[in-house]
Amino acid sequence: MVKSETPAADKLLAEADDDPSWIAGTWKKQGDLRWLLFNLPADVAELAGKPPRVVRRGKLSVHGRYLSVLFPDGAYDLEATANHSELSGSSGVYRRGAPP
Repeated sequence: MVKSETPAADKLLAEADDDPSWIAGTWKKQGDLRWLLFNLPADVAELAGKPPRVVRRGKLSVHGRYLSVLFPDGAYDLEATANHSELSGSSGVYRRGAPP
């Protein structure tokens, strides 16, 4: 086994990825009136329209920077940027933002 040269830094990074609190709240889909509302530990709702309303509810699974969003009618995976400011995947790009 290879010993790490930066064990303290490795530990801090691992702990930061284990804390999913950064995902909590509302994320707006770029170019669309759609939002994902994450309610930890495992719930997610998709909001749409003006005024916004819940269009579907599902479950969330967080693995560090990677998210699996599971709705009854489909699922998709998202990846967060290193600073957790954006989520992107096949469903589009999301940025933190509250509905109007």
